[in-house]
Amino acid sequence: MSDAEGSEEEEEERLDPCVLVSDFYAACKAGDSKQAKELQDYDVPPFYSDGNWTPLHWACRHGMVEIVERLLEDGAHQPYLDAVEESLRPPPAPVVKVSSDEEEDEEKAPAPAEPQIKFGTVNSIPSAKLLKNTPLHWAAFGGHLRIVWLLMKAGYRPSDVDDVGNSPLHLAAAGDKHLIVRALVAGGADALARNDFNNAPGHLATSERVKKELFEAETDPPHPSTRQDLHEANLSRYDGVKATLEAEMQVIPPADADFATLEAQRKTLAEALQTARDACIVNEVIVKGAAALRRSEARCALREQVDVVEGGGPTVTQRAYARDVNKLERLRREAIKAAEEGAELIEGGDPTGGLGALMEEADALGYRSRSEYWLYQCCTPLDAIDCADESSVRSLERLEKAIAEAVLRKAQPELLARGQKLFACRSAELELKRSMRELPSPKLPIDDPPADYWSEEDQGHIDETEEYPLPPEGGDYVWIPSEILGTYREAALRVERALDEAKTCEGNAILVEEGQLSHEAAAEVMKQLERKDEEDKATALAAVEKVAKKYKKAMKKK
Repeated sequence: MSDAEGSEEEEEERLDPCVLVSDFYAACKAGDSKQAKELQDYDVPPFYSDGNWTPLHWACRHGMVEIVERLLEDGAHQPYLDAVEESLRPPPAPVVKVSSDEEEDEEKAPAPAEPQIKFGTVNSIPSAKLLKNTPLHWAAFGGHLRIVWLLMKAGYRPSDVDDVGNSPLHLAAAGDKHLIVRALVAGGADALARNDFNNAPGHLATSERVKKELFEAETDPPHPSTRQDLHEANLSRYDGVKATLEAEMQVIPPADADFATLEAQRKTLAEALQTARDACIVNEVIVKGAAALRRSEARCALREQVDVVEGGGPTVTQRAYARDVNKLERLRREAIKAAEEGAELIEGGDPTGGLGALMEEADALGYRSRSEYWLYQCCTPLDAIDCADESSVRSLERLEKAIAEAVLRKAQPELLARGQKLFACRSAELELKRSMRELPSPKLPIDDPPADYWSEEDQGHIDETEEYPLPPEGGDYVWIPSEILGTYREAALRVERALDEAKTCEGNAILVEEGQLSHEAAAEVMKQLERKDEEDKATALAAVEKVAKKYKKAMKKK
């Protein structure tokens, strides 16, 4: 297919914008700015009506600023201006009939053609209706300040009324839209005009600030010559307020900013947002500004609480934990939510609004505080006892885990050292008790022991190698001490090590004294067992050497 043919096909498939006017009207009526913008990109004519309202009416009612701007650019207000011009024309001169012939000619004259209405156009609204319930009424009713200024600049009159004689000023006063009241007065609205119920705008005012605006308008109305300048100045101010808020939304203090810096930025943003709300700027920007403020508030609150927890030392009581650490965790969750919301709405810059590093800091601080709290709690029951015993095992296990977590979370060094010392002390006490309790009670040498006094475990022996009863080739006989000697030696060394640890850790003094006595007694037992072992070895060697001599003689005879 050639390029020319493709272009022709695309041209055939392109929709006639006039076909979309009802869809555009429906989008404006529904307040669907996205759909309305897409349809405006097709250059859909702005002239459509259901007999009373136009897309411009609905866009003004819903505060669709960008749609209104485009509609006015496309001349959606022109039928209104034509109706105003028509209303200001003098009435036509009366027709004087001169003869019956002229009357016959007039009767034969063709009637004027009805205006063509394609898909419903604004021409279907009578001129008189165009001057009632104007878009300006609905912009004032909805509190959409920029639209009010745009409409008045485009030529809409503040003096137009609705079906019961209310001007836009009546509606703004009744709705407490004080900035709209100010704008309408600046645009020439009559503060003394009365509706069909004989009420002036001041009679409908619901707040003192609106009454004040109207009182000033009644006593000192702006001169008509200044109105255009006021329109321009206020539109410029509106744009400036919007730009200021958008700029403040992008201001993000550095990650290491202190609370004072964050609070100053929050106040500036809050003021910019309030000014923007007072100026009734486009809601989309207000929503983004509010999200930015919530993000800034969350950062301030979290920074402040981080400082509180950091400055308060280790959190060791349940009350302090509930007051400080639980609050820190709650604010951290709120900060996560605010950061996620801001990332969705606000484009450009740090998507977290500077909250990322602070949330990591708060997260680490939360873990550290929890580890300190549980470390302290695990120390408490072991601190309350004089000496560890078997009932302390579970508490020691919990303390050991708490110490490991505290090391991982970099808990306060003093608290960690205290926990480690307590664990070492109580563990040493428990081990000393166990080692003393598990120390064997061996048989000791006595005078004239009975034949069955010594058991197999009490006696050592010579290792019977392949050469036995001869000694191993090139070596001496290998003596294997008694089993009880090895067992008791290990048990005695265990008591000695536990005693040394208990002394080092300054364990329970009474227990240490008992351990010292046990150690000394064990040392004495060891001496006796070792002496017996040496005697047994000497006896066994003498006996095996005799056997070896006999064995050698027997081998020579062969």
